[in-house]
Amino acid sequence: MAQTFTEALMEAKRRARLQGRTLSEQEAAGITQGTANAAQDRSLQEQALLLNKQTAATQEKQFGEQLAAQKEQYLGTIGLKEKELAQQQAQFGSQIGLKEQEIAAQQEQFGQTLSQREQEWLAQKEQFGQSLSATQSQFAAQLATQKEQFSQDMALKTSSFNEQLAQSQRQYEMANKTLELQKSQFEQSSAAQKEQFGEQMQFQISESQRKADELAQQMTIQQQQFTETLSLQQKQYEAQLAAAEAARNQDSGGTWICTATKEAVGTTKEERKAMKLLRRYTKATHPEWLKAYRLQGPALIRAIAKKVSDKTEFYQGVRDRLIVPVVSMVCAGDLEGAYALYRKITIDICAKFAPRELGVLTDG
Repeated sequence: MAQTFTEALMEAKRRARLQGRTLSEQEAAGITQGTANAAQDRSLQEQALLLNKQTAATQEKQFGEQLAAQKEQYLGTIGLKEKELAQQQAQFGSQIGLKEQEIAAQQEQFGQTLSQREQEWLAQKEQFGQSLSATQSQFAAQLATQKEQFSQDMALKTSSFNEQLAQSQRQYEMANKTLELQKSQFEQSSAAQKEQFGEQMQFQISESQRKADELAQQMTIQQQQFTETLSLQQKQYEAQLAAAEAARNQDSGGTWICTATKEAVGTTKEERKAMKLLRRYTKATHPEWLKAYRLQGPALIRAIAKKVSDKTEFYQGVRDRLIVPVVSMVCAGDLEGAYALYRKITIDICAKFAPRELGVLTDG
């Protein structure tokens, strides 16, 4: 802090007394000059400080004016943006309103279309059910007629064969009797008769033996031919029956194992719907295997019927192992996985009950 002249002089005198002397005039003049210089420096500093204050005030005023101008410009820009934003919001609101109206109209139209489609589907379903029932009744009547005709045809052919066989048997027995009689006469003839008629009698015996052997061989051939013919006709009949069953099954939309399971232990509406969806997928993606399965299915079902004593227990197992997991996969959207599981279990069942049809199913 700057000292006054008096304070500086008094301080100089105090120091001189402490030194045991008096303050000289030269020292007093130096204090006077130093105080004057200090006062002049302070005046200059005060002037510089005042100038700085004036400069700062001018700069502050200019900055305030610039800030005010920028603020006014910014507020103007904000106003324009707010107006533009308001216009955009109004336009967007208008567009949203139009879109909502369009969506509402589309929803209403879709609802009407859906209702109409549902009515058409119900009508088609009812018509299909009536047609299917009539077709099944007609098929059952035709099947019964075919079975009756086949049975009658087999009965007539069997009766005719039995008559032929009985006639051949009688001829064979007569030939044997003739042979035995000739042998007995030859044994009972005298030595002279044997010497005179021996060769002739032996020739007759030989001819009778040959005739009897031919009749026996002929009966064996007839039996073989009849057995082969009967077996062939049985196979042809079964093939025709299988083809008819396959056509009926295809028309009704069923599959062999699922249909048999439904008839034995029952299936739910949801399960049948899921299996129908899987059948459509398989028809589109694996048509050859589905075709082979539908053709060989009747033989598989008949083989199961012959070898399984408790059908309820067997088809309950099929439902638990095949239908339930396959339906779960179909509902989850994994149609290819559902097909693979259905195919695997079907092939396993076929390998156990109908191995002859296995090759067709594994190749498909």
